Amino acid sequence: MSYFISTEPLQNVKIMPENTVEEIIQNIHTILSTPKGSVPMYRDFGLDFDVVDKNINAVKSLIVNAIYDAIEKYEPRASIVNITFDGDAMRGKIVPVVEVNILNE
Repeated sequence: MSYFISTEPLQNVKIMPENTVEEIIQNIHTILSTPKGSVPMYRDFGLDFDVVDKNINAVKSLIVNAIYDAIEKYEPRASIVNITFDGDAMRGKIVPVVEVNILNE
C-alpha cells in the first residue's frame, strides 16, 4: 500500500504512534519539514533549504535528490515510489509530496 506524505502540517502528531506505519509516516514528515543543520548534535538530519532564488527545475531536482538521500538514511523502513510537487511555482511555493511504500508491511 502506498502512502502520500508532504510538508503540510500533520493533523494528529502522536508522541507514541499506535503502529509502525504511523511511526514511519510521522518520521518521514519530520525529515521533510526539518531544515538541515537545525537539530543540535544531529546537524545532518533533514533537508537543505538553501535553494532559494534558484531556477525552479534545478530546485525540484535538488529537492528530489535530497529527499531520496534523507529517507534512505533516516527511515530505511520506507521505499520511495514517486515524488511530485504541489503549490504554485510562479509564487515561489512548491511542496514536495512523497509517495512511499512501507517495507515489511
